[in-house]
Amino acid sequence: MGTGSIIDERALAVGERVFIRKPGFSDEKEFMHNVARSRKFHYPWIVNKTNNSFFTAYLLRFERGSEGHLVCSNETGAIVGVININDIARGALQSGYLGFYSFLPYARKGYLSEGLQLIIERAFYTLNLHRLEANIQPQNTASKSFIMRHGFSREGYSRRYLKVNGRWKDHERWALLKDEWTGNKTIY
Repeated sequence: MGTGSIIDERALAVGERVFIRKPGFSDEKEFMHNVARSRKFHYPWIVNKTNNSFFTAYLLRFERGSEGHLVCSNETGAIVGVININDIARGALQSGYLGFYSFLPYARKGYLSEGLQLIIERAFYTLNLHRLEANIQPQNTASKSFIMRHGFSREGYSRRYLKVNGRWKDHERWALLKDEWTGNKTIY
């Protein structure tokens, strides 16, 4: 970390270029600005709303068995992306579902990749999960490549799995198990 580092006191984990932290109501303005400027970049894979009720709903879902994480720049503190662990199941399953996306202009610069390394470590060693699953639309080659670089394996295909932009979309199931993760930090 350089002398100009701005690492938030709410940081859950810190890497070389990014830290992760939970979102809060004070993040609404920056978050929604990032959503608006990245809308075309994310389309058609995700369609985030750009109204205030979207952000409130986003935060409230983390009170019901999911964990939201903002990926932030160590240098500026800016929110560069989002990685959520959704629908965390306990008991015999010990699993969660990943949702992730970068914001422009930070996409494709390795920030989200480093953030995912921190999230995987948190999921397996702090939250004590056994399994992380990512469901990705078959045509989304960038997300599939991203998740493969982190050791996820394709497990199957789910027809009309999630409703995206008003239509049911097929998804491929990708998973990573705790005992398979190598923690390789050279993939950014």
